[in-house]
Amino acid sequence: MTDRARWWTAVAVAIGLALVGGSAVGFAAARSGRPPVSTLVPLAEDPTTPPPTSAAPTRSATPSPRPAATRSRTPSPTPTPTPKPTPTPSRTPSPSPTPSPTPIPRTDVAYVTVQNTFTETVEVQINGVRWTLLRGRSVDVEVVPAPNLNDGVSVTWVAYPACGQGDADHYFDAGKHYRVLVRPEAGCQRDNQTVAGPQFTVQPA
Repeated sequence: MTDRARWWTAVAVAIGLALVGGSAVGFAAARSGRPPVSTLVPLAEDPTTPPPTSAAPTRSATPSPRPAATRSRTPSPTPTPTPKPTPTPSRTPSPSPTPSPTPIPRTDVAYVTVQNTFTETVEVQINGVRWTLLRGRSVDVEVVPAPNLNDGVSVTWVAYPACGQGDADHYFDAGKHYRVLVRPEAGCQRDNQTVAGPQFTVQPA
């Protein structure tokens, strides 16, 4: 027998019992004078009937308003100024010094060094050109030789011009080097006394 047949059989038996029970109750109530009480017999559930499902909660058609999102504003960082590079001054290379040309020796003069070793200041004259020298000083000069080969040389004590020496001779040749040395030597009269005065000597250098 199938489940459905069993279910219908149980229903029929329950209905029959209910009818019999109802008649008995009605009879007893008639005798006692009380209204009959109906006895309800629950029916067995149909095994093929699906159980009632709970209704899903009805969602409101109107959506609830969403709270407006508050955007927090983060302050932007202050930009750090980029330091400007200090310009490096360009160094212009200094031009190489141009070597001075080697002077060409003159062939029409004599090269003379005059040195004063006298104790006082003297004046030296050679072929009409004069130089004043302090004690211990020297000077390099160019002397034009005398055309007649008679070079005039003189030296004088500046403080006592009467003291000194002078001479003329063939002292210099063009293109050559000489030294005129002024030195003290006795033979000068000063205040009725004989003292050392300036004298000169010409030497090839």
